[in-house]
Amino acid sequence: MLLQESVKAQYKWVQNMICYQEGDVLVPVVPKTLVKAVLTKAHEDITGGNIGEEKTLKKVKQMGWWTTRKEDVTNWVRHCQACQVYKVRNISQVALMKAILPTFFSEIWAADIQ
Repeated sequence: MLLQESVKAQYKWVQNMICYQEGDVLVPVVPKTLVKAVLTKAHEDITGGNIGEEKTLKKVKQMGWWTTRKEDVTNWVRHCQACQVYKVRNISQVALMKAILPTFFSEIWAADIQ
């Protein structure tokens, strides 16, 4: 199989493993059969503890590389039952209501109907 030089330069053969050059770091190429194991280890490991999408991606980047890595991490965290139950949600505060001040007598009428 022939690869273009620009593509070939990103891959290295190290200790019987294909590695991907990511910046200054060489990380192993993860086969599709091991992606689930890597995601589980990075996200649910005792040192991980359901750490969310950004931190999980950071750990996964240290463990290995595959083409759909970012999308797989996003989907993994979104479908993680523990994350959905215990996730801290950033719910925006609703603005306080302002009183409507009438400008002249009998401008505003209201009725309580029960």
